[in-house]
Parts: sequence; structure tokens; C-alpha cells
Amino acid sequence: MNRLFFEKECNPDVSNWDVSSVTDFGEIFTAYDTNTFFNQDISQWDVSKGVYFDWMFARTPFNHDISQWNVANGHSFEGMFYEAAKFNHDITEWDVSNGLSFENMFPFIRTFNQNIGGWNVSKSQSFQSMFTWTSFNQDISQWDVANAQNFNNMFTEAHDFNQDIGQWNVSNGQEFGGVFIGAKSFNQDISGWNVAKGTKFSYMFNRAEVFDQNLCLWGNGPFNSKNFCNLPASCGDPCP
Repeated sequence: MNRLFFEKECNPDVSNWDVSSVTDFGEIFTAYDTNTFFNQDISQWDVSKGVYFDWMFARTPFNHDISQWNVANGHSFEGMFYEAAKFNHDITEWDVSNGLSFENMFPFIRTFNQNIGGWNVSKSQSFQSMFTWTSFNQDISQWDVANAQNFNNMFTEAHDFNQDIGQWNVSNGQEFGGVFIGAKSFNQDISGWNVAKGTKFSYMFNRAEVFDQNLCLWGNGPFNSKNFCNLPASCGDPCP
């Protein structure tokens, strides 16, 4: 079913379709223009064999309750709700434990703030731009992110986010570029993060207006990155 209705100007009633054998839902309803086209109730779909959900509802006005979907076989959730600006349903109980990528899952959904702190994301390799330009501010302190390599722009312009993620194990992280760009509220102690494998830190705290934590334990490497920080001395100046 990959790209079945990709960028097509239609809003078909597919609520009664039998999709129980489908493994690839990638880009099936993706629109080329924000908030156009697909918005049908497909809450009764059996997606239990689905492996790929990437970009499924990207740029659509989709806003139906799919909380009961069984997505336990899903490997890719990349871009699933990218710019699906109206979506804000409870997907707390989803089993995403096989997910390998949550990259771009919710960006530009300004209202998205569901409690997904109980999700098992331990297999994920990328969280890039997951919450960019959302109002997300839920406790995700218990997430196991130890396998992730890419955190680029994870909370970019997430103006409300200010949760304690200081205990995250980011020791496999390589890319931290722009993680907190414009995260106006964020001011948590992440000095204990092991960023030794990091290769990209540019713009990490740029315009994070209240962030003033001491990151000297990280060493001077990140501070030499382009526009790493334009904030108070504890962040903006190299350590002794």
C-alpha cells in the first residue's frame, strides 16, 4: 500500500478496508500541501502486521482516534505525523518497542502533548526532530535512549519542554546539533551526559533562553562547535 494515495487530491472512505495483511503503510496518505485531503476514520483498521508507518499521515488534517491500533511490529515511525497539524489523540498505550526510528514523528504539530513517557523506545537509533515545534512537555525521563546515535534537533523550538532528562544514557550519541535550539523553557541539569562520542554539537543551545547549567564535565570539545551556545557564561564560555 506504500504511496497508494501519495499527494493525490482525494479523501476516500477506506474505513472498511481489510488491511490485515499489509506490512507497508509508508506515505499512503502523504499530502503535498499542509492540512489538505485525507481525514477519514480508520480506527478499526487491523494494522497489526504493519512494519513501516513512515510518513503515513504527513501534512494531512488527520485527527481520529487510533489509540487501539496494534503497532507492535512497527520498525519505522519516521515522519508518521509530520505536519499533521490537527492530530492530538491519545496514543499512550501503543507498543512501539520494535521501533528503530522516531525521527520527525511529530514535528510542527503545535498542539501535540500526549503522555508517551511509558513508551519503550530502547531500540531506536534516531530521535531527530521528533518534537520540533510542538507544545510537548511530558515526563520522558524513563526512556531508554542508549541505542540512539542521532538526537539532532529533537526539541528544536519546543517552547514548553522542561523535563528532567539528566539521567538519559546518550553515550552512543554522535549527533547533537540543534537539540535545544529555541527551547525557551528548558533548564535541566544534563551535565552528567556522556557525550564523548559526539561529533556534532553546532547550535545545540542556540536561543535556549533560560538554559544556564554548567556543562564543564563535557570538556571543551562541544564549546568549540559553531554557535554551540549564545547564553550565560556557564554554557557559553569554555571551562577551565
